[in-house]
Amino acid sequence: MRNESLLTRQLARSATPVEMPSVITPCSTSDQTSRLQSLWQWMSLWFQPNHELRVWQERDRRGNWLWCAYHPLTDQEVAFPTEEQLRQWIENPISRDREPLHQGLDD
Repeated sequence: MRNESLLTRQLARSATPVEMPSVITPCSTSDQTSRLQSLWQWMSLWFQPNHELRVWQERDRRGNWLWCAYHPLTDQEVAFPTEEQLRQWIENPISRDREPLHQGLDD
């Protein structure tokens, strides 16, 4: 109690008032606008459909490497045992209509 009253007296005697830091700081309208614009750009990129062909490698159950691709416009996913077969599929749009060769693949 005694320490509390001493602190209270010292604060009362100080010439400048003590200000508590604000947790929420006000933003200018331009700051708010730029933040909203940044958020909008991020959201539009997030929800924008990606039409690019995706290519990756993965292993089958036997441990063999496969060359895989996904074509978002046709919603087709393929897997080939060789890179050359995948290249042929990519370079020849007509072959995309046919099923890929599954030589050496597990079903």
